[in-house]
Parts: sequence; structure tokens; C-alpha cells
Amino acid sequence: MNTPQPLIGLTAKTRPAASDSVYSRGQFQDFVYRLYARAVLAAGGLPVVLPACLSEDESRQTVDRLDGLLLTGGEGDLDPARYGKPGDGRACDPDPACDAAELAALDRALDLGLPVLGICRGLQLVNVFFGGDLHVHLPDDRPGSILHEQDRPIEASTHTVDVAPGSLLARLTRSPGLRVNSFHHQGVDHLGYGLVVTAAAPDGLPEALELPEHPFLLAVQWHPEGLYRHDPGALALFQGLVRACRERMVGEARVR
Repeated sequence: MNTPQPLIGLTAKTRPAASDSVYSRGQFQDFVYRLYARAVLAAGGLPVVLPACLSEDESRQTVDRLDGLLLTGGEGDLDPARYGKPGDGRACDPDPACDAAELAALDRALDLGLPVLGICRGLQLVNVFFGGDLHVHLPDDRPGSILHEQDRPIEASTHTVDVAPGSLLARLTRSPGLRVNSFHHQGVDHLGYGLVVTAAAPDGLPEALELPEHPFLLAVQWHPEGLYRHDPGALALFQGLVRACRERMVGEARVR
């Protein structure tokens, strides 16, 4: 039996329309960096963009049509009110409506048992979904940490992470350690319920989270979509997502 290419939802973010756009008067655009879509395509999946303007109910209905979910990184931090910390201006451009749409999409994906991959902000969203919280600004909250906001291109790896033996991440990458890129000023503080840390930076900051009771929930703090073209370990994350989607699709077909 030939299994069709899995349909992978990519969560979009919002930004103001360009000043010279006809839509510039208080309007926003939904966007996803193309590297995410290209990485999914390279792994054998079909990417589709989930607009950030969807309501919670619309997000859930859209996820019903998918085979997997990719929680993207990108612009805008989670609203600190979501995890019980003050809005003191250190979070960059929070968008509560976008947060609600993404959290609803994740909630429905978990209900359905869909494979989920979270990247950068996606890891932070996973942690908050499960009741954890975040360092609002690492330089303030963890002085002495390594540089987590690199000034080199996304294709460059700037620090290492240690990978937990036996973890999903270890099985996918077949490596006890990875070199990764880093573009975040926030990070996991208190860990969400049921999650386990499966990779950490040299300063101890969690860099990968998994939910052992779920068939495939992996979230990483770095940006493998920027590395997959030259790093087999980065491509393996997307291949693992697509493979898990295919396995679920075959299982669903057998049940039917």
C-alpha cells in the first residue's frame, strides 16, 4: 500500500504589513519562513500554513485535517501572562491571539495523537502548554549563561548540546551530542508536567523536550530548518516527524 505524503501543518506568526502596502493601515500579515516548508518537503512531507488569525475553534478544526504539526519559531514571544509572569516589557511583541491559536492547535494534535515537532518558540509553547514557565530574558534571569542569540547566519552552528541516551532525539540523530544554532533570548525555567529534558546547553539550559507518553512529541530550542541542508542530524528531525506521520496514517488505514 502506497501511503500518501503526510500533510504537516506549519503554524504562522503575525507582523505588521509593509508601510508601502495597500494593506498597511493597521493590518497584519501571516507568515512562515520558507526554510520550514523546505525542510518538510526535503523529508518527504507536504507543508501547509496555519494562519495565526484563526480562532481557537478554527485551529482545532484545521488540525483535524492534518497528519502532523510543526510549531514554528519566529518573531514574537509568548505573552508572559500565559505562564504567570509580569508583562514588564522584556518580552518581544507578544500576540495573545496567536498564542491562543497555537495552543489550541497543539491541544487538538495531542488529542488526536498526531506527531508534533516544536522549534525554538515552539519548544517554549510546549513547555507553557504543560504548565511550565519561561525565563523572560535570559541575560537578566541567568547571568553568566552562554550566548543564546548568535550574530552569525542561521546556517552556522555556534554551541553544543548534550543529548540524553535512549531519548527520541538520540534515536533520530544517532549522536550523544550535537552542534546547534541559537536565536532565542528566552528559555525553559520550570519544566512542564510530564515533559522530560533530552538535551541541554553547556550552561544547563534545556534545549530539547519530549513527552514520553506520546508517540512523537519532540521540541528543540535551536533551528534545524537552518541546518538541514548540510547537517544530517538536523534533517533527521524532520524525517522522523514525517516517518511518524506515515506510521500513524498506515495504522489509521488498518483500523478503518
